[in-house]
Amino acid sequence: MTVSNLVKSMIGALLLSVTGAVFAEGEGSAIIPRWMKHPAGASHLQITNITDVQVDVVVRLYDQNGNTYDNTVHGAITCDPWMACNVNQPAMTMVIPPHGTGQFYVNNSVGGGAWYGYGKISWSYSGAEDTPKPNQALIANGYYYTTNGRAEFPINNWQPF
Repeated sequence: MTVSNLVKSMIGALLLSVTGAVFAEGEGSAIIPRWMKHPAGASHLQITNITDVQVDVVVRLYDQNGNTYDNTVHGAITCDPWMACNVNQPAMTMVIPPHGTGQFYVNNSVGGGAWYGYGKISWSYSGAEDTPKPNQALIANGYYYTTNGRAEFPINNWQPF
C-alpha cells in the first residue's frame, strides 16, 4: 500500500467515525451487567438524567435463559410513583425530566422463584429541532439487596452514556 492510499484510507476511516458520532446524537444505551430477584433479595436501579432536556428511557431486562423478562407475566417490577413510567409491558419506559432521577425495583415478593440476568438501558431525545441534542444524557447504577446486606453494581462503569 502506498503512502497516498494509506492516507486516503485513514481520512475515510476518520470521516466514517465522525459521521457515526453525528448520527449518535440524541440517543444512547448501556448494559445492565446483572440483576437478580429471589425470595431473599431484589434489585434496584437508579437512572439520572444529567442534561437540561427531558429524555425518554427504555429499560429491557433479559432472564437467565435469554428471554425478555416480561413484567406483564411476572409482575415484579415497580417504579417511582412520581415519574411518568410504564412497567406493564415487556420493556419498561420512563420519561426523566432534566436533572431528574428515576428508579425501578425488581421486587422479591412477587412472581415467585429466582430470576436473574442482564439488561439494557436505552435513551432518546425527541424534543424541539432547535434544541441541541445531547451526546450523553444518563448515568445509572444498580444494587442488589438481601436480608444480609447490599451489593452495588456499576452501569457503564459509572460513566455517562
